[in-house]
Amino acid sequence: MKRQPLTFDELEIGMQGLSGGRTLNETDLSFSCMLSGGWHPIHADAEFAARSPMGQRILHGSYGLLIATGLAADLPDLGGAVLADLGLREWRYVAPLFVGDTIRADVRISGLRVSRDPGRGVLEREIRLIRNHDEVVQQGVSSLLVRRQGVSP
Repeated sequence: MKRQPLTFDELEIGMQGLSGGRTLNETDLSFSCMLSGGWHPIHADAEFAARSPMGQRILHGSYGLLIATGLAADLPDLGGAVLADLGLREWRYVAPLFVGDTIRADVRISGLRVSRDPGRGVLEREIRLIRNHDEVVQQGVSSLLVRRQGVSP
């Protein structure tokens, strides 16, 4: 049985959730080069990358950010209450991403406040992109504007 989506007023600081896993593959590596236009040999040339300190090709950090925000999109599940993404801050690339890595988004609610419009709230989430269940590869804070149920402006 599927649980009903949460409302803004049911959220609590400290609530946490973990997304399903996603294994990065060769297509992801190609997409990261094509989308960014960055074809540096550390991403696109296996022989060059094998001689680098990483020992293999790495995905663009910004591609990890794209995947992290997608994996975290329904954490917590707010149904259709999300009105806007207000941005990211303190996003850091902690470790490289490689083809074959299985990654998940670990999300923790770190802030809640009612906006100037009482019918809306701001939800802050700490997002950690983790590899193989425990190694943080990227992390930062995401803010969302959320509709509050049953509250008139």
